[in-house]
Amino acid sequence: MKTFRHFSLKFIKPLSFFLLAVFLLPNLQAQMASPFVGIWQGAIEVQDTKLDVIFDLSETDGQVACHMDVPMQGAKAIPADEVSSTSNEITITYQMLNANYRGTLAQDGQSISGTWTQSGQNVTLNLTKKQNKKELSFRRPQEPKAPFPYQSEDHFFENRAAKIFLHGTLTTPPGDGPFPTAILISGSGPQDRNEEILGHKPFWVIADYLSRKGIAVFRYDDRGVGRSKGNFNAATSVHFAKDVEAAMDFLKTQAAVDATKIGLIGHSEGGIIAPMVAAERSDVAFSILLAAPGVNLKEVIIEQSAALSRAEGTPEEKVIQDSLQQKQILELFISETNLKKREEKLRSIVLTSYEALSEEEQKSSGDFETMFAQQMQGLSTPWMQYLLTYEPRTALEKVSCPVLALNGGLDLQVSAKTNLPVLEAALKKAPCTDYQILEMPGYNHLFQKAETGAFSEYAQLEETFSEAAMEVMVEWIRKRFGK
Repeated sequence: MKTFRHFSLKFIKPLSFFLLAVFLLPNLQAQMASPFVGIWQGAIEVQDTKLDVIFDLSETDGQVACHMDVPMQGAKAIPADEVSSTSNEITITYQMLNANYRGTLAQDGQSISGTWTQSGQNVTLNLTKKQNKKELSFRRPQEPKAPFPYQSEDHFFENRAAKIFLHGTLTTPPGDGPFPTAILISGSGPQDRNEEILGHKPFWVIADYLSRKGIAVFRYDDRGVGRSKGNFNAATSVHFAKDVEAAMDFLKTQAAVDATKIGLIGHSEGGIIAPMVAAERSDVAFSILLAAPGVNLKEVIIEQSAALSRAEGTPEEKVIQDSLQQKQILELFISETNLKKREEKLRSIVLTSYEALSEEEQKSSGDFETMFAQQMQGLSTPWMQYLLTYEPRTALEKVSCPVLALNGGLDLQVSAKTNLPVLEAALKKAPCTDYQILEMPGYNHLFQKAETGAFSEYAQLEETFSEAAMEVMVEWIRKRFGK
């Protein structure tokens, strides 16, 4: 789940670039000898952590493309800038990352011995040829498998105001309807209907579980993702809320759906969007907020980044230093409305920190201009600009439907200790008289049973979404709507 976006304003360390760079690389191709075409897998050792790396090398009409996956970091199909090869050697270049891979093909054509180089640092990366990507799948025992005891139908629906069609899947329980129905609202970043991350498909797991328990579920691709139309990058949470409203209007036309019992289940940013909709529409029957922020994005980013850094072993002095810089940058970005002055001041702040680094640290951080451009691009999106000043509690204070708020005690992205009290305080002011606030000790941002809550655990854990959390949701809905 790309969940609530994990933004870091720190300098990019070698081999930790993936989440920042995945959408930034051009797709240029070069000639490549046919022995290298195929799926190749290897692992990089980074600070006692193994990062699986997958190269997908293909050739069409003499033109070769290389796309890289790093499953642990949620990076998929990163296109290379350049690929060159001889009969037994290959070089794959990623200019934006200041990185390349050089390898030598074994005589049997089934392995490559090589080195990944980034910002002057070399790491061994040996690759083995695979038949297909199915061999590389994580073990995900909760992923639903046929036959299913419920109906599953795909549908297009229209957001008329935006003039776009979105595409989703409605699962309806066996037996006589109409059924209480939940719309799943994804976390931040472009998400498909399963909210897939690191081989996990949490929304499919939730839909399967609830539909087996008598609750219909509708999940859909975000605008601009999968089979849904529209421009994701131009949208803010307000636009996503209108997509949810369009989904509600569509579901009211479905015979299997009880039009008086349509509710919302939002994860992470989806937990901000659900109250937006519920505050405006009296026909929202219920809202379930999973790891929902109660504070604004600025506070989330600062706390999240510090917590995740600590979990990955960053020294406390560095964590504090980075947090102070983040706060300074974000507050300046909010307060300075003159775009030219804003960029000049931000450049000064970041350059001062960059110049204070040792020569080796500067080399590890990569090219300053490239790094600064990436930071500016991330901060300047309509989505970021909107949420930096939006206060989620303002919508919550207007909600009248029943609300259930769940957070994991080990959630390092949206802290339960910080956010649940804010959610509760807002609901106390709301017309809502039926709400429950629940912290689940030992669970992370994805509602997996975790050890530390660190991002690196997400892929390693086999559990996709806690059955205990799903049972809490089911019983809470049943108590209010039968079925």
